[in-house]
Amino acid sequence: MGNLLKPTFLILLMIICVDFNNGTNTSTTLSETLVSFGDLEEVRVNYYELREVEDIERDLLNPGGFIVGDGNSVVRIFSNMNVTNIAGRVLGTASTNAVGSDAYFNGIQDILPIDGGREVLVADLLNHCIRKVDTQTRVVSTFAGICGRAVPLPDKSSLALKTVLEFPQKIIANEEEDTFYYLLHDRVMKHDMLSGKFVKNILVGVRVKLQSLCLYKWL
Repeated sequence: MGNLLKPTFLILLMIICVDFNNGTNTSTTLSETLVSFGDLEEVRVNYYELREVEDIERDLLNPGGFIVGDGNSVVRIFSNMNVTNIAGRVLGTASTNAVGSDAYFNGIQDILPIDGGREVLVADLLNHCIRKVDTQTRVVSTFAGICGRAVPLPDKSSLALKTVLEFPQKIIANEEEDTFYYLLHDRVMKHDMLSGKFVKNILVGVRVKLQSLCLYKWL
């Protein structure tokens, strides 16, 4: 999961929390072993080679299965370890919206199942946008940002589909507020689904999550 998650057997966890209600910022480092591992079980997928896994999430539509961001593709692993491609191509890069392997990504950094697993949001790092993948029809579309554009538009619009998202790395959903938060390389952007607009620059220069929720940085 990029440079945010680097699990080891002994883990130092740095928690960075920001309280947006009073504007305070607290940082705490816990130097203790948080997880101890027992026996590891190796499971191999059938007739498929995962090349560059960036994120893995439970498949909410297929118990025991997973949705995986692998290179520049989104794949589904079933409980029997069979694998099928949902969208994109592992080694192909572009910003094309299409169906299945005719669609292209450029550096999948994070995936987030939504709508009960019927759709998956993708942080498309080098296309500077958030993509949406229908896990059933395999249709890929743009959810936020301008795919393939890293330079802001002159009108500086706050509309989600007219705002450049520089290097999106993480997607977080707040279902109670019907909003999404995108962690960019130097800021967090709030996407209000009701208005279809962004609240820009929630906090610049610090990687954070909203209010009592935190992003965890594994050292």
